[in-house]
Order: sequence, then C-alpha cells, then structure tokens
Amino acid sequence: MAHLSPVALIDLAEGRATAAQRRHADACAACRASAAELNELMSLAATDRTPDPSPLFWDHLSARVRDAVRQDPQPKPWWHLPVWRWAPVSIAAIVVVTAGIGLLNRSNGARPTDGLTLTPATMSAWPAQSEGLAAEEPVEDGAWWLMSQLATDVVFDEVAAPQLAPSPGSADRAADQLSAADRAELARLLKEEITRPQL
Repeated sequence: MAHLSPVALIDLAEGRATAAQRRHADACAACRASAAELNELMSLAATDRTPDPSPLFWDHLSARVRDAVRQDPQPKPWWHLPVWRWAPVSIAAIVVVTAGIGLLNRSNGARPTDGLTLTPATMSAWPAQSEGLAAEEPVEDGAWWLMSQLATDVVFDEVAAPQLAPSPGSADRAADQLSAADRAELARLLKEEITRPQL
C-alpha cells in the first residue's frame, strides 16, 4: 500500500483531506505519525511570534546596501569598450563595404572610356557613330568627341523622362557661371541657330 504524499499529508493536517485519504491515515501508522508530527509543527509555527527588528535595523541595512552599490563597479556603456574589442567589428565592416563596392563596380561592367587617353590616334580608332558627327569631320575637342561617343547609346525617351528633366532655372544658373568670353560665344551660337533657315 502506498503512503500519502506530502501534499496529501498537509491536506490531512489542515482538515482538507478526502475521505479516502482519511481512511488510509486511520489504517496506516506511518502516515498517521507523519500527520501528527506535521500538526505539531504547524501549531508551533502558529504560536511562535517573530520579534520585530531593532529600530536601527533599517538604517543599518540601508547604509550597507548603499555601500555595496557604491563598491560594485558600474557597467560601462558599449561605446566605452576597449579598442581591441572594436577591431573585429571594424574589420568586418570594412570588408563588407569593400565587397559591396567591388560587386557594384563589377555589375556596372567596363565602360568604353576606362583607361582611355584621348589622343588623335585613339579618337580616330573609335569610329564616330552619332548622327551629328560624321566620321570624316575632324574633332578638335577631345571632351566633345567623348560626349558624342557616350551619347550614341542614349535613348531620347529615357532622357525625356520626368526624373531626368532639368530642374527649373538650371539653364540660367549655368549661364551665370560662364565667363564673359563663354557668354559671347554662347550668344553667337544661339544667334546663328536662330537665323539658320529651317529645313
């Protein structure tokens, strides 16, 4: 026969045991002795009075806690960690940024002008493909030649898209930055274009 569990013994001592548990305690001497011992301990605990602490107890406890807190080293914020702890994080960040830049450059591919020095020989080796620049026309300005070559692949509809349109007043701002000689040349070119007969 199994004895009563500690929970069942507490229920028996407190008078909350089931009928089956009471019958077992009546028949089992070991469970009856354990229940009697538990009853005695509970009655002693009920009559025992814990004395109040001394009036100085709380003052002393407060002072001890305050001293212990003062002596306990405060954790430093993460930005005050030694530099050697930051080194792996910094190196990892540099590697990630460098890899990202490398992948970005790789995805853009090589440009036709990478490593190109604009000399008459290199300009003549690259055939003129734009409609406005015939192959037999001499090109004096290397920058203009480069722009004409880069513009051969431009699709007008993409350039005319709203996000690529010039902002209002940008032509005026550009004209304001021209030197006096450049303004005179711009005025001459505009006058020539305006007076040219339309086809």
